[in-house]
Amino acid sequence: MKQVCTASPSKFAAALLDILDGSVEDALPIMAPTPTKADGMKKRPAAAMAPDEEGTPKKKAKTTKTVKMARAESGKGKLVEQSVAKERRKELKSMKLARIKGIVIQKGLDVGSKEKMIELIIAEESRSRANIIRHKSNVRDVMIEKRQEFTSKTNNQLKELLQAYALQTGGTKPERVERLLSTWKEQGELEKVLAGKAFKARKAELAGMDKNTLYQLCLKKGVDALSKDVLVDRLLVHESVEIWQEVVEARRQMGKGGA
Repeated sequence: MKQVCTASPSKFAAALLDILDGSVEDALPIMAPTPTKADGMKKRPAAAMAPDEEGTPKKKAKTTKTVKMARAESGKGKLVEQSVAKERRKELKSMKLARIKGIVIQKGLDVGSKEKMIELIIAEESRSRANIIRHKSNVRDVMIEKRQEFTSKTNNQLKELLQAYALQTGGTKPERVERLLSTWKEQGELEKVLAGKAFKARKAELAGMDKNTLYQLCLKKGVDALSKDVLVDRLLVHESVEIWQEVVEARRQMGKGGA
């Protein structure tokens, strides 16, 4: 049986502290783009351009089509989200006040009137779904980066990595790369990278808040508050389980073997 997630949320929370103090480097350094021939060429005046370079209608048409598809997908996503929120609002309204209050407290939201708490719950769940969608969109970029990382290694280096994973070392270089990539995913490394990206994004968001806002957030989540740096770090560790669960859900929705 394939094992997709080997790290527990508690272990992941502890690992996040290593990222905070800088003792752990990024798992996937972004590779610098290879300079192209066009980068070294001087820009020619419009009059000197060849006739087939002036209009580039095919490129424009392709760009326009891509933009239209992105807008259509975005519009479809908004409609789906509105439908989900509508059904959830209906479900929450049918619940007793005590149960709604319990959900609000569990999520670290403000307690208020039933209507206000319902809207807070809907907004929070919508935010979580948006995070899951973002994790899913990051999967392709992470896989491309990891494949590039493996591909840049020599055959001897790939063999050493394969031996470390107790895998067969034979085959062509592309076969070795795919074998390593498949094992890397199965061991839950993809989820760790996605969670790390989400963790850093959340840290930047929290760091941009003023101390009073952070303090109030700590009170809601039951986190001890000290200096601003400690507030940020403790909030991040507290929220790490939620980040991990969203990443795992994103991978589950995409399929365990999908990229």
